[in-house]
Amino acid sequence: EAKLVFRELFDLDVKAKRILEKLREKNIPVRCKPQVQTYLNALKSEKYGQSTFSLGKLEEWCLNHFRKEGDDEDSAVVIGYQVVIHDDFHELNCDLNENCFQVVIYTSRLIRNMSLSDKLHADATYKLVYEGIPVLVIGVTDMNLQFHPCCIALCSNEKQRDFDFVFRTIRREAELLNCTLRINCLISDASNAI
Repeated sequence: EAKLVFRELFDLDVKAKRILEKLREKNIPVRCKPQVQTYLNALKSEKYGQSTFSLGKLEEWCLNHFRKEGDDEDSAVVIGYQVVIHDDFHELNCDLNENCFQVVIYTSRLIRNMSLSDKLHADATYKLVYEGIPVLVIGVTDMNLQFHPCCIALCSNEKQRDFDFVFRTIRREAELLNCTLRINCLISDASNAI
């Protein structure tokens, strides 16, 4: 009976805490919230498939979405990526036994916005996360103080090497597009990594 009630509540998009309350209201024995969360995760996996990704899948996705000649200027494409398994940590200057990756995604129209300003903004947001990984947002502001995003990046860490990779990738791509960057000011939070 518990599983039937649980599935009905899950199908109604009821959250774990509320499911626990409903089960207790119906005098259905449930040990604790983690038990409810575990079953909820199992139902989500059953309904939506596995949510986790592997570095191999990430690299395959990057290859499939890497910039190609003739891409639409409004299509989001990968312009740079690195995926390093801990065996190759020396290649990306990763810590021992640490897997590292960086992926930079943009549209060519957005990267051209960078020529509109000499002020570059860079920050990691933890409100928008992918698999628990922060998303780095890079953009510029115009004379009207309007923010224009230029690209996003997914990085395994928020370290100096990650920002370095992102900035170098942007500069390389701007050169390929004959887009002149005249950045003379970087605006960010107090992160030591930037």
